[in-house]
Amino acid sequence: MGFGEIGKKVARRASGFNMNVLAYGTYKDYNAAKRLNVRFAELDDLLTKSDFVCISTSLRPDTYHLINQEKLAKMKKTAYLINIARGEVVDESALIQALEQKQIRGAALDVFETEPPAARITDLDNVICTAHIGGATYESIRRIEEVTYQNIKRFIEKQPPAFRVL
Repeated sequence: MGFGEIGKKVARRASGFNMNVLAYGTYKDYNAAKRLNVRFAELDDLLTKSDFVCISTSLRPDTYHLINQEKLAKMKKTAYLINIARGEVVDESALIQALEQKQIRGAALDVFETEPPAARITDLDNVICTAHIGGATYESIRRIEEVTYQNIKRFIEKQPPAFRVL
């Protein structure tokens, strides 16, 4: 779910395991999809067919609680939900219920609807919880330093920033 930069990286890694990759999202990079052997699908189709559902979409009003009780019910009982995006994309109460009732096999969560996460979800034996620090590597920190330096330099030189958040 989500086929931006992170979604494409996930797809590239999945292809290394000969996985069939479906993608859902408003952004459809058809060239990247062809190169990565990815097929776009509607959300319900992706949920009913996937063994692993990896969420890498941004949080917007239309993605808030996008994965709710109804969507979780569409997933395979053997499926895993992986959220590396924003906690609020998943209705955490509905996820806890689905996990407790073994409606899906498990979840791996790098983000939570509330921080710190509710003890109830971290105590489940079919959930892996990690802190949202996947980007805290020496390489990524160095890259942030470089981008910040370049943007400051460009500002001083009265040029538009190379990178900006809208």
